[in-house]
Amino acid sequence: MMTGVWFDTCLRINNTLTVMQEVFGNRKISIARELTKTYEEIITDELNNVIKIIEKREKDNNPLK
Repeated sequence: MMTGVWFDTCLRINNTLTVMQEVFGNRKISIARELTKTYEEIITDELNNVIKIIEKREKDNNPLK
């Protein structure tokens, strides 16, 4: 098992996660934004569930920023 750190924009995150799932399979990941700030957010789950979470937020008009 390896640890990787990627920096990506909110506009490309869906594509990046889809490619990561194809390459690495369904593994546990964490997505973090605004670290050490008031609106810090961390999502930790299996890759396919994180993709669903982000897609649901976009449908609910609350996308990642």
